[in-house]
Formats: sequence, structure tokens, C-alpha cells
Amino acid sequence: FHEKFGFGAIKSIDNDIVKILNSGKNVLTTMDICGAMALKCHFDNVIMIYIKRDRRTLIESILKKKSTIEDKTNRILAIDSEKSNISLCDYVVYNTSYDEAAKEILKILEIK
Repeated sequence: FHEKFGFGAIKSIDNDIVKILNSGKNVLTTMDICGAMALKCHFDNVIMIYIKRDRRTLIESILKKKSTIEDKTNRILAIDSEKSNISLCDYVVYNTSYDEAAKEILKILEIK
């Protein structure tokens, strides 16, 4: 995607993010709204981007994941309530394709 970013689902805000930032890179990660809000409280210059996907595509991707039926069910049930988090984010990117979404994110972050 881009050499200036460290990637991953961040489990430890203090350790992982600080290591990436200290290496001179920016952090790009996926997380739920609670994790994103925690980041915004701990670090300056956090940009929250909501990745909006078609409901059917989202459900299909959840069903393909290797996780328990309970986890899949909970994720599908949470889809509608998670849409209300759009207003908490700084930007919305419509994920119609990986390449287009990546271009939009780079545009938002002003990376060339």
C-alpha cells in the first residue's frame, strides 16, 4: 500500500503505535469505533476514516471469515448499529473496490 505506513490490528496502543511512530512511519490500522476513539484520546493527529461497504458484500465477507458462528452472528447483527458511527468519523470512504478505496485514503492523508 505505502512505505510510510505500519499496518495491523493494534492490540496494544502504547507499545505498537509508539514503536511505529518512533520508526518515522505513520500508523494505518483497522478497528472498531471504541478503539478509534481511544486512539484519538491518546495521540495527536488521529484521522478516523469510516470504510462504508455495501451491506450484502459486508455480510458475505463476514460469512467467509474463519471464526465461530457466534462471532459471525454478532458481527452481522452489529452492522446497522455500526452505521451510526459514521458521524463520529472525520471522513467516509466508500469501498467499492480495494484500489479505489486505497486511492481515496491516500488522498485524505495527502500522501503522494
